[in-house]
Amino acid sequence: MQYDTVYANSAVDNPPEVRGGMEAVVEEMESPDGALQGVDGRVEVQFVVSSEGEATNVQVVQAGYPPYEREARRVILTLDFLPGQLEETTVPVRMTLPFAFHKRKTRVYGDP
Repeated sequence: MQYDTVYANSAVDNPPEVRGGMEAVVEEMESPDGALQGVDGRVEVQFVVSSEGEATNVQVVQAGYPPYEREARRVILTLDFLPGQLEETTVPVRMTLPFAFHKRKTRVYGDP
């Protein structure tokens, strides 16, 4: 999707939030085949949350194992966001979310 302006998370009054919080992210995650084989990995996904709260322009910016890249991308695309706000107007905001995959356990950074 093309935007005239995309704001940084730090440039808005209220940054986007996942509806349901990080618990919703963890609940949506599934263990891809690599996790079952004992392969650890980290994936960092960058995307834009539109003014309607939809994840768009999803890009994997750091990864090392294709099944993890696909899973992280899939999770981002299924999430529902509260859009970011600048001066009480919803605006598109660029976000980055890191995921960690550990032998049979997946997690999102920031999740206890």
